Order: sequence, then C-alpha cells, then structure tokens
Amino acid sequence: SAVITTEWGTAVTVKPATASGGVPAAGKPAQYFVVTYAGVPSDVCQKLVPTLVGSWEKVTVGTTVVQDQNAAAAVQYDPSLLAASCGGSSGSTAVDLTLVSR
Repeated sequence: SAVITTEWGTAVTVKPATASGGVPAAGKPAQYFVVTYAGVPSDVCQKLVPTLVGSWEKVTVGTTVVQDQNAAAAVQYDPSLLAASCGGSSGSTAVDLTLVSR
C-alpha cells in the first residue's frame, strides 16, 4: 500500500466513513470517506481550513468541530474558533485536521 505524507512530513490517512465521520458498520458500504492530516502546523492550519470548509461536510481541527453539516444541530463554520483550535497564534502547535467528504 502507498504511504501519503504531507509537505511537513506527517501522515495523511484516508478511510471509509459514515456521515458523522465514524466507522461504517460491518457489511455496510461506506458512502463517505474521511481524510486526516496529522500534525498540521498552526500557521498552515489557519490558512488551510478556511479554504476547505466549502468542500467538506465536517471539518475537525484537533478535537474542535469547526463545521458539521450532517449533525442533528448543524455546526456552521465560525472563523473565530480557528485561531484557538489551530493551536493559537504561536505557529508552533501541531494539530490533526480531519475532513469528512460531501
């Protein structure tokens, strides 16, 4: 199998998923997929996330859901959450960025 890495040398994983980003039940086909970028530098995160929210159903930065169009109570993208969820303004904290397909 191929290994995908980011420009900053961390792993990119692609997995089948449910609309919420969970693992599909055994025997059920996945209708979505989830892409996870590990260890995204804070400065990259703050520039990258705003360009992604229009193309993905769910965007999670670290443990913060910054957008979720499939949730019972949809979470709309809020740019004010970005600095804190991307690790602050220092640019040194790496976070995981998880995307669920449309």
